[in-house]
Amino acid sequence: MNRSTRSRSVLISVLVACLVNFGGVLAGSLTPPGPPAPTMKTLDQVEARTPISSLPYTITQPGSYYLTADLQGVAGQDGIYVPVDNVTIDLNGFALIGVAGSYSGIHGLLQSDREEPHD
Repeated sequence: MNRSTRSRSVLISVLVACLVNFGGVLAGSLTPPGPPAPTMKTLDQVEARTPISSLPYTITQPGSYYLTADLQGVAGQDGIYVPVDNVTIDLNGFALIGVAGSYSGIHGLLQSDREEPHD
């Protein structure tokens, strides 16, 4: 091996060693600063919902409601009475179960039932 080739080999070895040793400094740490944080919002953060866990139940405010279990009606009454607009009810796969003498599972007034006559 001549002197020029040997010098080149030494220089390449030194450059490779520098890149290996100092390359991590240039790239930064690969250790995460902490555990990953949640990225999705919960359903309550997106749309607050009100549970319905017994009947009869009257909804007095617009919003979103959901059943928490199968619910059994009461004789002489509606299960869920909805006299307001802008209401959603999620049955969540549960059922409103009628009994002898009970009325509607869900009874809502139509907009026309709430309007006063105009002259």
